[in-house]
Amino acid sequence: MTACAAETGDQLVTCWANVDKDLMENVVPWVPYLFDNNVDVFSSRIVNYQFDQFAGLMALDQIGVTG
Repeated sequence: MTACAAETGDQLVTCWANVDKDLMENVVPWVPYLFDNNVDVFSSRIVNYQFDQFAGLMALDQIGVTG
């Protein structure tokens, strides 16, 4: 990163691209770290199940519970 500070023009862009590549391949090679799989397990007494795309979970204002 210190070496990149002294560069200009295309060399500056190339230097920072190499820093980014090194970080992504050697320092934090597991980015992105999360691929969420949502599984909802609920009772057969639940009626009108709806999935809230914004919240990423069951839409609690839409469900009901039978007797």
